[in-house]
Amino acid sequence: GARHARRAAGASGRTAAEIHRLSFTALQIIMVIHVIAVIYYLVVRKRNLVRPMVTGSDRQIESTSGALVPAGWARLILAATIAATLAWLTANGFFQ
Repeated sequence: GARHARRAAGASGRTAAEIHRLSFTALQIIMVIHVIAVIYYLVVRKRNLVRPMVTGSDRQIESTSGALVPAGWARLILAATIAATLAWLTANGFFQ
């Protein structure tokens, strides 16, 4: 009855909160890796990636190889599949 519904709703809320917490932690980790990579490129490889990230244009690449070429549908589908798989694994407790 009503008691079971409240208990189920509470469990769903806890599950949603846990998924939110794990997603936020994963996002934080990805952001740190991203910043470390940008710093690595700036310091070690002497390549400033901040301007291309902000403007979407990279004069160095465009001057040596012409216009940038889109990655294509296959890569988009692959990225979406990986993201969906990771979301499903997270939702089903694989990473606990």
